Amino acid sequence: MSADQVVVDASIGIKWAVDEPYSPEARLLLVEWRTARRQMIAPTLFFFEITNALSKRVRRGQLTLADARAGLQYLLEVGPLSCSQTPFIDAGSNWPRDSV
Repeated sequence: MSADQVVVDASIGIKWAVDEPYSPEARLLLVEWRTARRQMIAPTLFFFEITNALSKRVRRGQLTLADARAGLQYLLEVGPLSCSQTPFIDAGSNWPRDSV
């Protein structure tokens, strides 16, 4: 790993996707890293962990399905590259259905 790389895990990624404690600070880091053109890399399971966390919040009624999908889409656009470089399969295909 070089000095221009940052390893990001799901605990910070979820703060970029949805509002929770310390989200403003995490988003400030994202802006700083992008401005400095730091390469963000993540463990292979990063997007699976994010999808799981978002799915749990939808099932608990803490987040709408639309907001969960928007948060995931945002991370896919601005977030880190997965170390495995495996194409990410549509995470929305197995979301829990809205109960309303």
